[in-house]
Amino acid sequence: EAMARVVRAIPAARLKIVGPNRSGTEFGGYERECRVAVDRLRLRPNVEFAGEVPNHRLPELLRRARVLVVPSIWGEPCGLVVIEGQASGTLVIGSRVGGIPELIEENKTGLLVLPGDPAALAAAIVKSLEDDKLLRTVAEEGPRKVERRHTWEGIGPQLEGIYHRLLDGSGSVEPGPADQGASQRLFDPQGLHDNG
Repeated sequence: EAMARVVRAIPAARLKIVGPNRSGTEFGGYERECRVAVDRLRLRPNVEFAGEVPNHRLPELLRRARVLVVPSIWGEPCGLVVIEGQASGTLVIGSRVGGIPELIEENKTGLLVLPGDPAALAAAIVKSLEDDKLLRTVAEEGPRKVERRHTWEGIGPQLEGIYHRLLDGSGSVEPGPADQGASQRLFDPQGLHDNG
């Protein structure tokens, strides 16, 4: 339904749906529903079902996309595809459900919409496709955020600071300002011992 609204605003818009066709499972049933909806809404020229894409091709596919839409309706604890999209510098539109809002910084790494709201989703997609400044911001901020929050180089010093506080007896596990400058000796037992 959201794509029909997008096409009314931007007739050249294209949607590529990526994922395996699992006929005979609940997922296969969902794909059938999507295909029926595409036909009912006369969106066949605007929608491609790409099927399963090998993992080694996903980064290229994400980099080439202007927008990645993750319209989850159930509470995913950590939407890995959101992180993958951000790492690729692609604007991510996700639902305000589960852990997705913790991953997306509004207007910096993407946009958030209420789950199950096709009008809001369509508006976010149209905004994304028309706002070149937002796309440039996301292309810069997304990879930085992933580096800062989802790599060992980014989280290692914070984790090390937590270990030090626990070993020192302060008991606090909340990262503090000192954690940002901690050295890279995270899993060096000798280094922890010397400094603990």
